[in-house]
Parts: sequence; structure tokens; C-alpha cells
Amino acid sequence: MDSKNLDSLQIFRGLAAILVVFYHLTKAIEIQAGYILYSGFFKFGFSGVDFFFVLSGFIIFFVHSKHIGIRSFAKEYAIKRCLRIYPTYWFVTTLLIFALLAVPALSKNNDLTLTTLINSVLLLPSDQAPILAVAWTLMHEMFFYTLFFAFIFFDKRITRFILAFWLLVCIGFLGLHVISPLLYESIVKKNVLFYYFVHHLNLEFMMGMLAAFLYLRFKITPALGLAILTTGIILFFICGIYYVYNIESLKSTRELIRVAYFGIPSMLIVWGGVSANYYFSFRALKVFKLIGDSSYMLYLIHNPIIIVIVMIGLKAGATPLLLSIAAPVTAITLGIILYQYVEVPMLRALKNAFRIGYPKPI
Repeated sequence: MDSKNLDSLQIFRGLAAILVVFYHLTKAIEIQAGYILYSGFFKFGFSGVDFFFVLSGFIIFFVHSKHIGIRSFAKEYAIKRCLRIYPTYWFVTTLLIFALLAVPALSKNNDLTLTTLINSVLLLPSDQAPILAVAWTLMHEMFFYTLFFAFIFFDKRITRFILAFWLLVCIGFLGLHVISPLLYESIVKKNVLFYYFVHHLNLEFMMGMLAAFLYLRFKITPALGLAILTTGIILFFICGIYYVYNIESLKSTRELIRVAYFGIPSMLIVWGGVSANYYFSFRALKVFKLIGDSSYMLYLIHNPIIIVIVMIGLKAGATPLLLSIAAPVTAITLGIILYQYVEVPMLRALKNAFRIGYPKPI
């Protein structure tokens, strides 16, 4: 895949990463200082994760749909996906384990067991929080990668049937979760693999796959792509603002909200963005592309960095507003530095060792 043709997706990946950074910044300052940053505007910043899931579904289908049914490609697919996730994750997790010795507050998981450690390191489906708090999303990511790995062993007709079945099951259990949360919990929590299989966030991966299918099947004009993109952005922020000012009344339907409020607009943004890539060659947008390229590293490191900076800053007498600038700028800068001088060289070396193509950020 020529990543130069998908610069727009990297730009929006960067913007989504910034949303997540400010979401955790808002939480950290509210918890430690009792101050609601920017009137709580970024409390919908978790939606950046929904965009990531949709984008992952798009990329996997866009790149690998042609490999469905080609069993000889299974090994290369598995290696590429593992290299994309594990080395950088293990690097950050190792740093965090050492940091936890000094600052235990960096992790939400205070009950560390051998099982939790193994699940965290391998990103296996688990009902326990991982050592690195944000890695819960990677557990869903790896589960999706594994399911798509299975698709490689089936022909496209069988794969379409499995996808349709999976879609209906996930929609059905999302409805059950909204209608009867207690019944939902009693069914799905009995088996962690079943819980991951029917999880509502799978719908966002499928939305991304649908966006890739539409992009590959229907070659729309850049102007129409821009219109779809604009619609997606407007819907995304309207839903985000509505969520912020109606948080309490929407808590009972949070799962449905994630999929409907942010999954569907994200699908439009991805489909429209890649179709309108022609409009994203402005030099001024390069900084967001750089943040998008380094977004995986940024996603992994930003929360511990923000917690430490806010903690130290408040003790030193810094104001929440000052910290709202210092913390994200530091996290984003460190993310870019570690991406360029750790992640890229490390993955390049691993690529040479496994003799496969370099797993680019896209």
C-alpha cells in the first residue's frame, strides 16, 4: 500500500490521538486538582479510540482483503501484525514496570498477579485491567487481528457468511446490553473469549472494513469525498458536544453511544478522508501527519507522562491551565522523539531479521 496516498488518514489519526491525550489530561487534572479543564469539553475525547478502531478495520481490509483464502500468506500476515503491535508495546510496558516501582499511581491495576502479567504482556483477552491502562484497547485490536487471520484460511464466500453472522451477533448483544444490562452481564461474563467476540467495539472494526469496501468498490470524486468527510466531522463533534452536556443521562446507553455517536461519523471521516486525499497536501498539515505517524507511541506513553507532570506540577504550585499546555506538549514531543529514534529503528531492524516489509504506521 502506498502510504503517501493516505496522508489524510494519518492527519486524522494525529487529531484523534490529540483528543485522547486531552481526555486523559482532563481526567488527571479533575482527579488531582478538582478542576474541570475547559469546562469539560474534552470529556468526549475517548472517542479518539473509536476512530482508531474504525481506522484499524479500514486498514486491515484495505491491505489484506485480497489475501483472504490465500493460506500461504498467513505467516507473513501474523508476523506483520505482531511486529506492528508488540515490540513498541513491550518497550513502553518495560519502562512502565520500572516506573511503577517508584510511582505506583501510574497504573490502575494494583492487584498484579502472574496471570495478569502474562495477559498484559501477550495482550490476551482478559477481564483484568492490563499493567498499562490504555492497553485494554490493544487486547481488542489483537482479538480482531486474530479473527481476520482465520479469514485467510477460508474462501471469500465463507468469510462473507462469517462476517454477516458476527455482525448480527454483535448488534444483537449490543441491543441486549442496552435493554437489559444485568442479563447481558450474566451471559457474556461467563467466558472471556465470548465477551470479546460479541463486544460492541467489534462493530467499529466492521465499520472500518465497510469503509474500505466502499472505497475499493466505488471510486468517488475527491469533491464527493470531501462532502462525506465534512459530514462525518460535523456529526462527530455535534455528538461529542451533546455527550459532554448530557453525560449523566447517557450513562446507561454508553455502549450504544460509542458505536452510533462516534463509530458511524468515524466511518464517514475515514471513507471521505481517503477519497478526498487530494485536498490534504498542505504543508501546514504536516505536523498533524507527524503526530499521526507517532500516534501509537504517543498513545502508549501519554497517560503516565500526564499523570506525573500533573502530580509534580500541582505540588510545585503550577496552575491547571499551565499544566493543560505543558503536559500534552511534553507527551506529544516525547512521543515523536521515541517514535523517530526508538520505534522506527527497532522495527526496521526486526523487518530485516524477519525479511519482510517494514510495518509502517498506516
